[in-house]
Amino acid sequence: MIGSARRHAAGPSGVDGAYHDFRPGDLNLLSGDICIDVTIFSPLSVHTQKAAATHPGLMAAQQSHEKHKLYDPVISLHAKSFKVFAVDVTGFTNSEAVDIIRDLAVGYARTHEAAFSHAYSLMLRRVSFLIMKQLMLQLHSYQEHHHTQFQSTS
Repeated sequence: MIGSARRHAAGPSGVDGAYHDFRPGDLNLLSGDICIDVTIFSPLSVHTQKAAATHPGLMAAQQSHEKHKLYDPVISLHAKSFKVFAVDVTGFTNSEAVDIIRDLAVGYARTHEAAFSHAYSLMLRRVSFLIMKQLMLQLHSYQEHHHTQFQSTS
């Protein structure tokens, strides 16, 4: 069963060593006490375009590494496992994201007595929908922010 991660984890940051109150996951897989942090980002910004164009998928791996660096020192105190589901808006993911989709598909296939190919296809469609939804929200937020900035300077 998947639920929203409501708990917070207190501990030292892997980045600055300071003590923080973290929310080290967006989702909890309740059966296994696994926290999953979902990060969706765009490699199309001015700062990341060159790296994204020359090394497809590199940004997802870097995002995953940064999340693990931040949360790994804390999560072992509060959950059995921590995974990062990093995906960019062009569809590249980190290897953990692929494993998560596969694990969810296996669970769905067993629970619903369905073929793995059907379950895997279903999980990919659901994830694709969530990526598109997040992209839409980011673009809407960007547009509102810049529209408000323009109005305040007029």
